Amino acid sequence: MYTLNRVRLLSHIGVVVIIGVYCRGLFELFLTKNIGYIFGALGCGGYLASVILSRAVSDGRINAWQLWPAVLFFAYLLAALASLVATFLSGGNELLALIYTAEHLFLMAGTLTIQSNSQFRDLEIIRGLRVIAIIVISTGVLEYFRVVTFPGSWELGDYARIAGSLGSKQHFGYASACIGVLLIYAYQETKNNITCLIGVMCILLSFASMSRNGLPVIIGAFSLYLFFSLKKNKALILRYSTVFILFLAIIYIFDEALLSAAFDRVVSIFSFEDRANSLRVEAWMKGVAAISQGNGFFGTETGIYSQAGDRLGLANSSHFESTILQQFANFGVAGGVSFIIFFIFLISGVRSILLKSLAIMMFANYFYYPGGESLPFIASWFLLLSLDNARKAPE
Repeated sequence: MYTLNRVRLLSHIGVVVIIGVYCRGLFELFLTKNIGYIFGALGCGGYLASVILSRAVSDGRINAWQLWPAVLFFAYLLAALASLVATFLSGGNELLALIYTAEHLFLMAGTLTIQSNSQFRDLEIIRGLRVIAIIVISTGVLEYFRVVTFPGSWELGDYARIAGSLGSKQHFGYASACIGVLLIYAYQETKNNITCLIGVMCILLSFASMSRNGLPVIIGAFSLYLFFSLKKNKALILRYSTVFILFLAIIYIFDEALLSAAFDRVVSIFSFEDRANSLRVEAWMKGVAAISQGNGFFGTETGIYSQAGDRLGLANSSHFESTILQQFANFGVAGGVSFIIFFIFLISGVRSILLKSLAIMMFANYFYYPGGESLPFIASWFLLLSLDNARKAPE
């Protein structure tokens, strides 16, 4: 009993500290952005430490990583170390190189550790998800109705590009989408109507935020889920199709123009006439050029192709609107290929069909957005894998 109580205490600590990852906008509103980054980093690190300690306390050991993802991690590690050495020898920004490399090694090592060792109960994780969702929803609604303007917000016509507690309009749409889908999964497991309502509100807010980070995650995750479930459960498809129609009806009743604007945002994802898309394609071409002009086997300017330099005030850096392109630019062919195959194996280990569908869309996001170095993206992976691996709590 004493061991069980310690495991529960550690799980509660982990769930509490990871909430801070989704509150950078609040820190930036009242304090500074860098303090928000510090609490976000402590939240991710604290959650991972809680997972490791709870496994060690309950079993007296820590489980080894799965074989092939571990092999790919070490291949990536070698490519990263070679790129770090080359960056140091060529006179690159050493601190920026170390930070960028450490973030991605932490992402990969953390996901492997959680997938192999997390034993938090599902109700403990779900409670944390609810708290995060309430913070995201409340700050998003306040900003949507122009009660408070959070740092990182933007305007799109008559609508606010909501940043809310995330401190970034892109991060807000992505986080509300991921948390919403995770809560829908939690509802499937617990049949708790409050959990379902909060999840739906997160999804609605992601649509209202006009984020082209969040919309593909939601639409893609549920589309894949229904496709994978097609042969097994036709009633499930009917149920979710009905929910989707009701979902559209709610938006239509609330704000018909909002539904039209959100639909235009979805369609604009595939339009090369859209200015944002043309700039994104231009950034991709610059990324391809940087990769072709580089060493090829490893990077010599690690970290300079990222958002970190400008955000932390360390150097003038540029990014290519793609985590994947930046992996090749910063760590060479070996690093880029290892990164891609690593996530393929990681996703294949997810057991739940809905969570696997969400994981696929989270990874797909890396192809068209540079989110690999962003803390809410890392925390979302941690929560997804923990929920997939969670022990069923007694009723």
